[in-house]
Amino acid sequence: MFSFKNNGILIVVLDACTGTVLGNKLFSGVDIRHIDGYLKSEIPQRSIILLSTRGDVAIPNNLAEAFMSLGTAKPPYLQSNGSLAFLGFRGNIKPSWIKLSTSPAGHGLVQIEKYIPLQLEEYGCARAIKTRRKDLELLKKAARSH
Repeated sequence: MFSFKNNGILIVVLDACTGTVLGNKLFSGVDIRHIDGYLKSEIPQRSIILLSTRGDVAIPNNLAEAFMSLGTAKPPYLQSNGSLAFLGFRGNIKPSWIKLSTSPAGHGLVQIEKYIPLQLEEYGCARAIKTRRKDLELLKKAARSH
């Protein structure tokens, strides 16, 4: 869980193959104008990006273009102020779970609750872990005992 008390844009980056947090960065004040460069060049392949705003944040115009490089189908319309939450992916595919939610200023915070599968071959993970199905193991064990 990451919480931030200052106004700004928080970005958390996860490795899609291991689920480990690769880093987090808070952009506030004048630093916000550098966010698109960070999203386009500082995030490694096979990464899940979680982005959220807090407070009265001026959303940069070029953020919509950066979101396209992280999986949105088209450049989203971003209001200049308000609340924003985004789930994205840096890689060669556009997963179905990519999501962007916005809310105009004064309408409260936006929340995204989404299941994001990890370790998928489609992400380019070297060895995708096969899910261990306890039900099949028990069935095979029961069949052998009869």
